[in-house]
Amino acid sequence: MNAIAVFVIILCVLQFALDKVILTSDRKISDTEVGKVYNWILIILVILLIASIFLTPMDEPNLIFDLLITFICAYRAFMEWKYNKESKGYIVQLASLIVSILFTIIVFSCWLIY
Repeated sequence: MNAIAVFVIILCVLQFALDKVILTSDRKISDTEVGKVYNWILIILVILLIASIFLTPMDEPNLIFDLLITFICAYRAFMEWKYNKESKGYIVQLASLIVSILFTIIVFSCWLIY
């Protein structure tokens, strides 16, 4: 559980820092024509994410959590790239995606070793 907390903190700090450095406009994906659908899909994914925390035993790594975080980052990167290219928000989401994939690989490989 501590690894999840560290991962979430790292992801939030990375997201905040890259938002300040990379973003070129204030336009958000929710301001586009697909904003409502985008928000509803994110809400459903976050509910699944929270449920995965409570439904997975504490003595096992929560790979479902890791995969859902990775999927959420990939979904956000795709939607930012597709509907909001000029803000360069997809670069921030791709960085988050890379961090989440690395975290998933590290957790899974550590789980296999021990």
